[in-house]
Amino acid sequence: MRLFPKLPGVEFELPIHEQVTPSLDRLGIEMVSTDLRVVHTGYTSPEIVQAKKERYLGIMERWLVDHPEDYMTRSHVALTYYSSERLVEAEAAYRSIADESTCRQDRNWIIYATALLFCGRTLMKMGEFERAKKEILRAEAVDSEYILTRLSLAEVHARLSEWDEALNYGRATVELDGQKTFFPIDNEEIRYAAQLICGQAAQALERWQEAETAYRRAAEVPVARRSEALGNLANMFIGLDRKEEGLGVLEEALVIDPENSQHLFNKGVWYLEASDIDQAEALFRSTLAVQADCAPALLNLGYIAKHRGEFEQAERFYRSAAACDVAGVEAQANLAHLYLELDRFVEAGDFFAQVRERQAGLVDIDLGLMVVRVQQEDFAAGAELFEAVAGNFSEFERRPGDLDTPRRAARAALGLGEVLLKRGLTKCAELTLSAAILWDRDLLEARQRLAEVFYLEGNFWKAVSQLESVLLVSPRDGAAFKCLGDCYQQLGVEEAARECYARSGQVVPGPNSVQMGRSV
Repeated sequence: MRLFPKLPGVEFELPIHEQVTPSLDRLGIEMVSTDLRVVHTGYTSPEIVQAKKERYLGIMERWLVDHPEDYMTRSHVALTYYSSERLVEAEAAYRSIADESTCRQDRNWIIYATALLFCGRTLMKMGEFERAKKEILRAEAVDSEYILTRLSLAEVHARLSEWDEALNYGRATVELDGQKTFFPIDNEEIRYAAQLICGQAAQALERWQEAETAYRRAAEVPVARRSEALGNLANMFIGLDRKEEGLGVLEEALVIDPENSQHLFNKGVWYLEASDIDQAEALFRSTLAVQADCAPALLNLGYIAKHRGEFEQAERFYRSAAACDVAGVEAQANLAHLYLELDRFVEAGDFFAQVRERQAGLVDIDLGLMVVRVQQEDFAAGAELFEAVAGNFSEFERRPGDLDTPRRAARAALGLGEVLLKRGLTKCAELTLSAAILWDRDLLEARQRLAEVFYLEGNFWKAVSQLESVLLVSPRDGAAFKCLGDCYQQLGVEEAARECYARSGQVVPGPNSVQMGRSV
């Protein structure tokens, strides 16, 4: 209340945020809202605002020691706790107001409903979504028309993946656009958040056109983060295999917010999946120019460097990613696989073990560590890791004694490799077949199959190495010559390819044909 009559009995009350409202109410004076705007001065920097907040909080906390019944002041204390992320204290304060104060007896429904609502919003911040929903529904029972309650219910239902309810409450929030409220809110932020939730809910319900409309309406609201709605729309299109439309929407988002690191990163991923490595690299570097600690961008740059054979550069990117994401495992896993590929077995083993300790059950990690242990001639450790992986694949048939000796273990690994290939787990198959060869270097079937895996991965020289090992032992193997010809053709060594095809007894394929062994 800022404009009031100068009458006897009208006085400011409360220790801070002083109000004349209680005295006006006692005198029976009608209070109405106006369109007048009051601009506060003195809040010139975040430091000043924080200092005032702390000073006011101390005053209010001391006041409540002597006036515990003052739920108005307690509501200010609770909001300070809430905005300062002191969530346990905020929940306790809001529960005290809602369940222990006299606000209901005083019929102060605004304070009561706000306490219930913000108790729920506090629980949402704490990740307690079911408990949050219960409190916000209590607030709705007091005032079902309050816009922030409707938005909060839309948000909590979305968090719980209750998409029909989220969509209904999102629509209901939009209907109240522009509502004047006791608690100060930003109507444009409310409108944006409601439309965004409508888009997310409609997308989850596979109502694609409705989702697109909601996302575009959200993007039209003049708030700082409106481009994020277009980011959601782009991801939806890409997930629907409408990739060109997704790229177009990402470009719209970047027009609005050209330095948004998430949009730059997502555009880089789009080009990486389209095999435009140079464009992808440029976008990931642009991402880092905006957000230097973006671990996913560093990981993808490491992948690109590794793909180009720039192994030292890949190592630097992966180590930078690990420094940015200390709690994660992806960068350490990539380093482990890189070191394994470079035959740096001790370092590979260290990183595989670190990842395995943090997150058990990752098949590629267990297999990578198995390869290291087999290479280090630790048969027992290798066999134990094989056992752990094999148990995850019910279609793999175990035989008595298949891990009794390295030769038998090699045969078992060949069988598991076939299972992994049928599952489409090409990298895991590569690791398993590599272990089979380390256990038994004369197992030509494993070498031939590993060559086919390398061919699928585009590692043609590695495939050549395996096939040459096969032909040293079996120089009349026509199938091996044919596969070797396929590799040389991919490498552009046409004369060697023709010679291999001639020795295999196969017809030389055309320049656009795809060859190499069995399908996987």
